[in-house]
Amino acid sequence: MSFCLVMETSISGVALALQNLDNCRKNYSPWAGYHLENNGSARAIGALLQAGMDQEGISPRNISHVICSNGPGSFTGIKVGLSFVYGFAAARADLKFRVECGLEHANSEFARRGELTNSALFLRATKTHGYATSNYPVVMTNLIDASTEFSFRASVEKMNLPSQVYSMGEWPQLENILKSQNLSLKQILVEDVAKASIDGLCKSALCHLEDGFTQVLPAPNYMRLSTAEEQLGREVTGKEL
Repeated sequence: MSFCLVMETSISGVALALQNLDNCRKNYSPWAGYHLENNGSARAIGALLQAGMDQEGISPRNISHVICSNGPGSFTGIKVGLSFVYGFAAARADLKFRVECGLEHANSEFARRGELTNSALFLRATKTHGYATSNYPVVMTNLIDASTEFSFRASVEKMNLPSQVYSMGEWPQLENILKSQNLSLKQILVEDVAKASIDGLCKSALCHLEDGFTQVLPAPNYMRLSTAEEQLGREVTGKEL
């Protein structure tokens, strides 16, 4: 049996699944486990993986592929998730990897479930920044600058938003901006975003199984400076802004 380890740590806590690569029936539901509290995420990954392997009756040797969200999202979450992947891969020369944006998958899942042609999903990261992903007119994720009211409005308005907009949790300033554009905002729970991301990643693993994985270890996509780096005003090389 061959399985893909599917992991989402960029949103909140850990969402983890084991996708059976030998069983692609439409009604097949992968094993999935969740620890959606940020505290204890590093310990939770190993515990969830062991629970999943016990449930499926497999060992680490049965895991041949890894697909995970590399951001943007929680800085600590991304680091925790990729660190686990690096450790898991340390003794395995045969693993294959793929990284994608969990927020984009979650947004696409919400659109599909609502039978929408397009939608947008916002994630608040800090007091001054957040992220937004939209599948209209093409799938794209942007950094939202909320450091000032002007920059916040400019960041939102340049997205050419569709009629349905989602937000993970409350973001009053965003709601005010959308109201001025006659757009409605629907709040989505953290667990709904994490589960939607996992669903999308599992489907992607099957779709890209033949040619979409490589043996290159995944790299993070932070998309912005960390809060500490912003406060220090340092320029950090190697990060795409």
